[in-house]
Amino acid sequence: MKKHTIVLDCKEVRLTTKLPIWLIPEDELKITSNIKLVLIRDFRGKGNTPKNYAYHFEVLYRGELYGYLNAKPSEKALGDNSVRLKISNASFYDSSYPDFWREILATDFWKFQNIIKLHIAYDTTENLQKKANRLCKALLTDETPSGKLRFVGKGAGGITRKTEAWGTEYIMCRISYIYNKTKEIRTNKKGKGYIDSFHKLNGLEGSDVYRMELRLTGNDFRNLKIKIDPILLCDTKSLAGILNQAGEKRLTIIETKRSNPRKFRFINPIPDSLKVEKLQNVTPENKVSNNNINFVHTLDALTEKYSHYTMMELMEQLKKDSEKVASICAMNKPFDGNVLLGKLGLK
Repeated sequence: MKKHTIVLDCKEVRLTTKLPIWLIPEDELKITSNIKLVLIRDFRGKGNTPKNYAYHFEVLYRGELYGYLNAKPSEKALGDNSVRLKISNASFYDSSYPDFWREILATDFWKFQNIIKLHIAYDTTENLQKKANRLCKALLTDETPSGKLRFVGKGAGGITRKTEAWGTEYIMCRISYIYNKTKEIRTNKKGKGYIDSFHKLNGLEGSDVYRMELRLTGNDFRNLKIKIDPILLCDTKSLAGILNQAGEKRLTIIETKRSNPRKFRFINPIPDSLKVEKLQNVTPENKVSNNNINFVHTLDALTEKYSHYTMMELMEQLKKDSEKVASICAMNKPFDGNVLLGKLGLK
């Protein structure tokens, strides 16, 4: 049985701060109890520090490097309060990444603005290269989809081949890259053993792993009309939803020489365990507020509050708190974390 997994492989987002970070004189700036910015004084040779920003910081989460933050853009239209956050590749394969991302969104120090770049990796033991090669032949030419098949969508483009150190890479509709990930990891001198470990944890071992990487920009999200609550960008089912939506609009193939042409998807189906009916859009009705995220963090902190209780006292206190939370939730609709914190005496 072929196995699959979906994971982020690249994420860059734009945030806005209440106070321009570059005006703060400290070399280190504590954002939350777990997140800290460290000023990079000599950033020459670092690939994560673009020249169109004047100040550069390492983003540490619980003491580990999780990304880079760039401040004071030279592009005046962005404004002095605009910062760019690029999350390091290894972070996506770490079990703490969802906690890190939720904490980034929860702090009032900055606000999420938009996605700059998002790469979603669909890894499988199915030989996607062989499938892509057959599709190349069906399209007749690499550049122009003029054969028996074409991709849906105006100006969708075709499929091209590119030779890399690890073998052939196929590029579909300019946004989807297909290659042998196992060979790429073995060839990569930067060291990506953590991806191998991730594959083993998810049952992808014993044969080569092939990757279809969907590489989207902010413009792609607008053109494909994909909207998603940023907090869901650490949720596998939501990433599968983006892959489904982009696949439906870009990576669907249609016959050209039939009166009743058939359509099919290059990746079909996404495993049932990863399917979602509809992506959550960013709307007032379903947007997760910072208040509610903070409420969850506070509940996590209750462990410390209970640490001095005996077992009998702990059971009694937990019963009281759970009843209190349940009654407050019943009275407060829509859910508001700050109200709950106040009534629980935790704010």
